[in-house]
Amino acid sequence: PSSLNLIMARKRKYFLISLAEFIPLFFIELLFSLLPMNFAYKVSEIIAKLVFFFDFKHRKRTIQHLIHAGITADLAKARILAKKNFIHFANVFVDTIKFKKVYNSKEKIIEAVKLEGNPDSIKKFLSPTAENAIVITAHYGNWEVAGIIYCAITGRKILTVMRKLDNPLMETRVIARRIGYGVQLIPKENSLRKLLKSLKNKESICIIADQHTSKSEGVEVKFFGQPARAHKSPVILHNKTLTPIFVAVCERIGHLKCKIKLKDPIIYDAKRSIEDTVQLYTSQIEELIRENPDQWCWTHRRWLNINR
Repeated sequence: PSSLNLIMARKRKYFLISLAEFIPLFFIELLFSLLPMNFAYKVSEIIAKLVFFFDFKHRKRTIQHLIHAGITADLAKARILAKKNFIHFANVFVDTIKFKKVYNSKEKIIEAVKLEGNPDSIKKFLSPTAENAIVITAHYGNWEVAGIIYCAITGRKILTVMRKLDNPLMETRVIARRIGYGVQLIPKENSLRKLLKSLKNKESICIIADQHTSKSEGVEVKFFGQPARAHKSPVILHNKTLTPIFVAVCERIGHLKCKIKLKDPIIYDAKRSIEDTVQLYTSQIEELIRENPDQWCWTHRRWLNINR
């Protein structure tokens, strides 16, 4: 009985902590959903500037990483770019809250979203006749709505891997924003078998593959000229099913406006090693980030030689 009481006490404590974290977020989301569009973005920018000023840890890391990656060697320029980065993600927060309300049909999404890339690649992977693919993307632009856009444009379902959140109440809110039009989410743990099954059924899958990973799950690569470790699971799936990989990001080009930027597909080559293919998709992600670096999440502990 004492052990049971201890377990129940821990569960109650966990629930109360989750609730305490969730309630402020819920009311912030509610507030921004009710605010007029332009005013909501003005408020989000003010909050971002305050967070940038007070959050020393993430401000410092963002500036360090911008310099480490060679985006700029000038500290003052790195600070300006870092502040823009904070403001960008505050605006993404508003975009994500308002997206489904404004774009409440496939037709509206298709009309609003721009596409950029090789016309042949767009036709093959981002059209109503699109083939299935292993989609690799990054924490760039507005990745939260990228899956919905993909499904609206192609009419295909897509299975997306999602890292389980510590707070189950927040996780419910995040899932509600990400699903729709054929987006299906599965937890990262033990996901490889489900992803393989989807690909064998000629369905598409999506993996966000721009974060640091363990030695067992990844291989070493160069990312912005610095040593990093990247996920090998997309390449394992690629080699097993011969499904093309395409790297794409959902770039933010204005309030509730975005552009899908697509790289040319990576086609299976039996002579290419897993390490080389991981480097290939990693380099494509880097190329996209370089085009608009203030839209990538620089606070990630991404490299093996800094902030480990």
